[in-house]
Amino acid sequence: MRQNLVIILQTVIILSLVIALVACKGGSSDSPIPASPTPTASPNVTSTQAAISFPNTAEKVTLTINIDPEDGGNTSPFPPGDSVVPLGQVREIKAISSYGYEFFAWDGDVSDMLSPTTSVTINGDMTITAIFKYEGTPQPKPDIPNLCEQDRDAIQDVLDSFYAMNGKWPTSTGQPGDIQWDMLIPEWLDSVPPTDDKCEWQINSDPQGQVCLLTPC
Repeated sequence: MRQNLVIILQTVIILSLVIALVACKGGSSDSPIPASPTPTASPNVTSTQAAISFPNTAEKVTLTINIDPEDGGNTSPFPPGDSVVPLGQVREIKAISSYGYEFFAWDGDVSDMLSPTTSVTINGDMTITAIFKYEGTPQPKPDIPNLCEQDRDAIQDVLDSFYAMNGKWPTSTGQPGDIQWDMLIPEWLDSVPPTDDKCEWQINSDPQGQVCLLTPC
């Protein structure tokens, strides 16, 4: 009797384990498997659509340069009058005096009002004025030999005309110094003056532009 009771208990335990095992497997098989997300089709983007463009949005403003007096000189690289320039730039500008005049000062928003070469910050439409003072027409030096003096006036006229047209002197630097005759021939002169080897013509720096000999200069 006792032996039968043990057998019954063992059978009940085994059945319980089998039922529990079957229930566990059934629960896992019934669990829903999350579906993989369906990829979204990308739009057909052309190379033109994908390109990033950077338009030239730099605003243009007007820089006005005046000369006082009008025949007192010139400016470079921006000539007198109106010039259209990009906003925000810093640009260098130079005042060039005409024959008989000397640079005096700038009137306007420039970095150095007393220097012929200065800079201006383009922060909007603006006006600046180059002011020159009249020094008078330089007189010839009395110690120039007669031979050289015969050609002096003609050469001076050529130099003045060249400067008025180009805003610089016919020298290697554009400043007073040794005359470069090849810059004057053939438009301004037919040939090198025959007195050049004897007179050694120069362009004076004080007063600027006066034709003179090497030694007096």
